[in-house]
Amino acid sequence: MKVGINWFKKYIVVGLVVIVGLSAFFGFGVSRVIFDYDFEKCFPINDEETSFFLEHRKMFESDNDFLLVAVESDNGVFDQ
Repeated sequence: MKVGINWFKKYIVVGLVVIVGLSAFFGFGVSRVIFDYDFEKCFPINDEETSFFLEHRKMFESDNDFLLVAVESDNGVFDQ
């Protein structure tokens, strides 16, 4: 098999077409990606640990609602 520049150019074009085609396919699919932050979907239904988690959350409320406050000091972190 003779490997010349024409053989190499032919496969470069084929490779580029495949890469562009896959990029377009995955690019259109990325618009349908969704994120779901519902933790209950991660736990199995009718499980002892799931019911413990739900009872704990019912008693102490959700721990996802919090506020972070930052205070800046010119003297440093450990100086008052």
